[in-house]
Amino acid sequence: MKRALAVLAAFLLLSPAGSAYYHFVQFNSRYAPFTPLYEKFDLSALPNNTVPYFITENGSIQLAPGDSLVALYSQIRAAANVWNIELSQLRLVFGGFRSGGIPPSSPHIEVIASDEIPPGIIAMGGPTVRLTSNGSFIPIFKSTVFLNRDLSQRASYSEELFGTLVHEFGHALGLQHSMASSAMSTQITRATSKGLPLTVDDIAGLAVLYPAQQLGQVTGTVTGRVIGPSGEGWNLASVVAIGIGGGTLGALTNPDGSFRMDGVPQGLYFLYVHPLPPPLTAKGEVTAANINYPRSADGQAILPTGFFEPQFFPGVKNSQEAQPVLVTAGQTLGPIEFIVRPRPNLPVHSIQTYGFPGSVAVKPPYFHAQSARVFFVAGGVGLTSAGGPVPGLWAGVVGGPSLTIRPYAPAITSYLQLEIDRTALSSGPEGPRAVAFQLNGESYVLPNAFFQVSRPAPSVSAVQPVGDGSTVSITGSGFSADTRFYFDGAVGQVRLLDPGGSRAVVAPPPGPAGHRAAVVAVNNDGQSSLFYQAQPVLYEYPGGVQSAAVGSPVLSVANITALGPGRVQVELISSGIPFLEGQTSLWLPDGEAQVLRLTVSQPNRAVAEIATTWASFLAPLRATLVSGLHAVTGQLSLQPQR
Repeated sequence: MKRALAVLAAFLLLSPAGSAYYHFVQFNSRYAPFTPLYEKFDLSALPNNTVPYFITENGSIQLAPGDSLVALYSQIRAAANVWNIELSQLRLVFGGFRSGGIPPSSPHIEVIASDEIPPGIIAMGGPTVRLTSNGSFIPIFKSTVFLNRDLSQRASYSEELFGTLVHEFGHALGLQHSMASSAMSTQITRATSKGLPLTVDDIAGLAVLYPAQQLGQVTGTVTGRVIGPSGEGWNLASVVAIGIGGGTLGALTNPDGSFRMDGVPQGLYFLYVHPLPPPLTAKGEVTAANINYPRSADGQAILPTGFFEPQFFPGVKNSQEAQPVLVTAGQTLGPIEFIVRPRPNLPVHSIQTYGFPGSVAVKPPYFHAQSARVFFVAGGVGLTSAGGPVPGLWAGVVGGPSLTIRPYAPAITSYLQLEIDRTALSSGPEGPRAVAFQLNGESYVLPNAFFQVSRPAPSVSAVQPVGDGSTVSITGSGFSADTRFYFDGAVGQVRLLDPGGSRAVVAPPPGPAGHRAAVVAVNNDGQSSLFYQAQPVLYEYPGGVQSAAVGSPVLSVANITALGPGRVQVELISSGIPFLEGQTSLWLPDGEAQVLRLTVSQPNRAVAEIATTWASFLAPLRATLVSGLHAVTGQLSLQPQR
């Protein structure tokens, strides 16, 4: 699990309540009324609402055997790009490579390798430099994603590393841990993949911080309050909206027990409230759910009120008695009140699940009607006793059938095997399923415990060049019109797909000569070829020895045409780095010029429309060029060569 810099308290300060998901928050006082101040980037200080992230190279990184910086950096860019979503105004862009020196003078994110990360932790991230509150929020000036310098046990193509990178970029943008099995959940309950890197919870969490205009028109809101027996507000209670056949969103309560869950897609939901799980100290957690608690203006943490008996709306403890509520786009549901009873502990919590479509353990599990195995393995606190399930334990899909519970592999006494009725996989919509674990009349719910899909995961068996090498033939199984083929962190362009789904002709993204890229097929339902193959097939780019990941862009300007006040059209020529439409971008981070549009005209030529100031013509600009797997930082002059 990533600790969101919990062990680096000097870097990360706070966390929110009140709004769905969880943000970094400070309240104006320790007493009502509570006015939250969220930590976020100030869009008004960002040109085109865009925050750049820089990769700082400060020494060597220990990579897995056969891995490369080209591959790792491409995965970092792919993970950051995940957060460029429609319902958020904020945009991330790769600002280039840095090797120290004078830091950027405007808000930014830094990705840096660190020796200070505890063993077993892949990365940590979050706001590290904040500005003084402007009365509405606390502007983030700098966020940092710290990568463990030792990645020798984490291949860059792996689901685990990619999910971690997405998670840490979420922290950098202002999101905390979520209880909804989303990208922002801790690794214990996270249920995302390369195919589905974000859930509706993550999308709503970011959209609330940086809302696009249409957010309130296409989603609804749920409000309410969680109180104790005497009417006292319950701080940091987790309220979860479990979609029927769909996604799950969560909210944490304010110190007065109030909550507001914005960005909820229209549909039917079961509402469930539970306390935060206690910290798993063996995994390095130091707070409940490893959250940085909200703080008051005097800097004091506002702690969770305590444990209580979980319940479903309308005040029932059994998931089978829960009643759904309807959330309507553009409207607010509530206020909904939960009255909870204190209890001394939380007997069942922190459950994680695995499936086995082949010989690889897959988290989260995926099932379809023809799955060879229709069981998943569950482990967590309070599930087992004497090598089997705790007496009286029951499990079932929320709003669906019961699950058969059996001991799993006698040598592994801390896990259980839960079997699904195969007939249940032949009906109902595709998507995540929440599972309730009930003991002594109380339910612990794991959102997105498994996914129901209509087909198997894709697999890749071979990658071979076709003709002049501009395309490759990828053979395997399970390919369809929505299959994407990743070459490390960049996606190739599908040119031809055989009707049987066993072969695709793909134009690989531009890559350095001699580079060996891991090829992974990903479907929109979340499944990927990594579900079957622990080691993906590699594709070696033609042309000999691999080139360096970082260098000066080999760019020159052929023609400049004035388009009007402050706008020019620039024809760029590249030598050594091929261009491909949809795979090539140019970033000018100095603020004197902004790329409005870039169109590839030939494999070595592109036309860029640039907004400029007069200063842009006086000195070369820093430029970052990304073309497929190529990423280089250097100087670009808007003076045409003669």
